[in-house]
Amino acid sequence: MEQLRKKVNEEEHMLRRVYAKKAALADKPLLKEKYPLLVPVFGNEDIFDCVALSKEEKNTPKAFPLEGKRKSAGTRSIVDRAGFATNWRIFSENLLTLVNWDNVFVAGGAVLACLLPPPPKATKNYKCLRKYFHEDVYAGSDIDLFLYGLNEEEGKKKLNEIYEAVCNEIPYTALAFRSAYAISIVSQFPYRHIQIVLRLYSSPAEILMGFDVDSCSCGFDGKQVYMTPRCHQALIRQMNTVDMTRRSPTYELRLAKYADRGFEVEVPMLQREKIDPMIFEKPWDEVRGLAKLLLLEKLRTPEARYAYRQRTAGPNANFSYKVDSMMRDPYLKKRLEFSPEKASDYSTVFLPWGPSWNAKRIRKLMMTKDIVLNSDWSEIYNNRGYHTHPCWVGSLEEVIKDCCGECPEIPASVDPETLECFVRGPLSFIVDDPGRQSIGSFHPITDGDWTDGAYLSKDSEKLTAAANCGDLETIKAIVPNLCKVDTPDALGRTALHLAVLSNQVEAAKLLLDLGADATLHLKDGRSVLHIAAEYGYMEMLAVLFEKLKLSKKGESNSEESGEGMDLDEVNKNTQLSALHYAVLFGHVDCAEFLLQNGATCDRMIWSADHNVAVSVILLAAHCEYFSKQVSVDLYELLHRYGASLKLLDSGFNNVMHQLANYNYIHFMEYILKHDPIAKSLCEEVNSSCFTPACLAMYNGYYTMAKLMIEMGLPLRASESAVTLTNNR
Repeated sequence: MEQLRKKVNEEEHMLRRVYAKKAALADKPLLKEKYPLLVPVFGNEDIFDCVALSKEEKNTPKAFPLEGKRKSAGTRSIVDRAGFATNWRIFSENLLTLVNWDNVFVAGGAVLACLLPPPPKATKNYKCLRKYFHEDVYAGSDIDLFLYGLNEEEGKKKLNEIYEAVCNEIPYTALAFRSAYAISIVSQFPYRHIQIVLRLYSSPAEILMGFDVDSCSCGFDGKQVYMTPRCHQALIRQMNTVDMTRRSPTYELRLAKYADRGFEVEVPMLQREKIDPMIFEKPWDEVRGLAKLLLLEKLRTPEARYAYRQRTAGPNANFSYKVDSMMRDPYLKKRLEFSPEKASDYSTVFLPWGPSWNAKRIRKLMMTKDIVLNSDWSEIYNNRGYHTHPCWVGSLEEVIKDCCGECPEIPASVDPETLECFVRGPLSFIVDDPGRQSIGSFHPITDGDWTDGAYLSKDSEKLTAAANCGDLETIKAIVPNLCKVDTPDALGRTALHLAVLSNQVEAAKLLLDLGADATLHLKDGRSVLHIAAEYGYMEMLAVLFEKLKLSKKGESNSEESGEGMDLDEVNKNTQLSALHYAVLFGHVDCAEFLLQNGATCDRMIWSADHNVAVSVILLAAHCEYFSKQVSVDLYELLHRYGASLKLLDSGFNNVMHQLANYNYIHFMEYILKHDPIAKSLCEEVNSSCFTPACLAMYNGYYTMAKLMIEMGLPLRASESAVTLTNNR
């Protein structure tokens, strides 16, 4: 059976190559056949019984394993002709009843949805079946139409024919949305979006052989359902396979989508014992290939995946309120999964669907986006200087024309690939190069190792261990055999991180000479510079500075080296720079070294949400808990390099307010005795009209308040101080 599958797959790959070169092979008899290699479903239902897996198949590693949900051998995997007709009628709400099916083919998930047997609870009556299709499982599914056997002029006529037929069937307003790769006919719930792909095919076989996932490579021509042999195998084995020649940016998401519909994923190269646990901590957009598939396996619901995106995106990521509210809509959350990654290959525009959305509301949503991108007042447009229309909306007659008519000429310097997802000029069908056309996706991925980033490397583990103990000979022996010297260990640490953490100076020098990237951060946000400053590794700091020629951003030293880091780079989680770490942990020598080399100390440290701010002087004050002298030495150092007591936070608290608010008594006493500016700042008030002494009293720090009163500082706010605060 396995040999037969391989033979059929080879024949399909051969046909794909022929279709990719169809322009040059137009006279080939094979191209004139409509259904070569395809399996007609109705009339052959007896070959669609589920089969038991062989011993070899059982031992093959799988993602999304079905386990107890697997159907038993002999169970029919599809419905009969009458069952399909009923499912199709409910699923499509008779949208295509008036369509002339000549040269039209429906393919993909919509056909598979109607072919699979619904669960018993959905077959009680039509109301339950409608709920199953429209709410429970397939709320995110459109109906994809493909045109074949036509030239460009005939294709445009067929588009108009389909549009008129659909509009005549729907009792509501219907509009056409033209995106870069498809025309979508949109109306109102429960009528699904009809998506007509803007590519002309030679036959239904070419359409189905371009599908990436085995189980959805089936289609309906109005009378019969056809599928590829690999789709037939997917149905009876309840299993999709991974094919590296069919990869696209949404490939793993689509495998996960069909896993939710009862198809586990056969992954022969999967070695679970070697999986890098850090793939479950990486930002969503940094995970690719097998690692993304494993991540999706753990996060089975749209809510879990969205929560993961938010958790790993970092403190400065923007997740709009609109997206949050859409994720709470059961009809939209499935559709939203594809929107951050170009929606799907045939749609660059997110078109909502559900009871609260109609064609006019969706039009308003898309027109708003177009206005923001292309209006004269738009900062985006003014910075770019040319139009980028995500889609055009109107009747079909309107959208096949140039709906703008005023698009400025695009500069020659603009990369054409950046414009592929936008609409421009009159409609024309897409013509691809042969390499791309052999894959059904509009965004194929043809390079890169699919397993890259999914597994731990034994050599990288040895390298990090050698770096940790300063074994230079082992480092020299391992690095030439590694693809990347920065391959992380199970905790996300590179060899350079380990060398710096353990203060192995010579190992760090060697790794930097061998190409280690010092800009990489630990998962807590610290760089090697932050680590050296935090632990007070003075010699290590000097080495990093020498090797990387660290300097303040924009200074010539950094520009000349081409590899310089910003000395004031902050940890995105804590907003602390290397200087802040050195001060906070009381390393006077490290702080002085950083200040001598240009570190900034005269600005507030703001939290990621910009609600809280503290001065670096406050970090120095914190050191009084373990050494009063260290806190004093740090203050003198910072004062000498320009750190100011006058800096304000969002509540108009100066540094004296902050010292009083956190009860740093000894530090406060020293400053009041040795800095004449400090006393004058204690007369200022914050946004609550509190002086520092009043703030200490309010917080119950009576020793602090007594100290300040004894030194003659006011409790009450003066009129001039209040006026000053009001004028800020």
